[in-house]
Amino acid sequence: MMNSFRNRLTLIMIVLVALSVSAAGLIMAKTFKDSHIHALEESMIREMRIIVSKMDWPESGSKEELLDYYTKEALR
Repeated sequence: MMNSFRNRLTLIMIVLVALSVSAAGLIMAKTFKDSHIHALEESMIREMRIIVSKMDWPESGSKEELLDYYTKEALR
């Protein structure tokens, strides 16, 4: 009888530890993902500001001319 109780108690403790570790892993993964996405967004904003400040932005011309101009600028 005591052996059965010990086995059940051990199994319950193992399940609780497994659930705790799994929950902590999921929370940590979500936090890391959110933090990484935020860092990428900040980097992209910084790069966009550099591009805007260093490039001429003509507003006259047809769509095709503007597309050609921006494509050439991007390939430089």
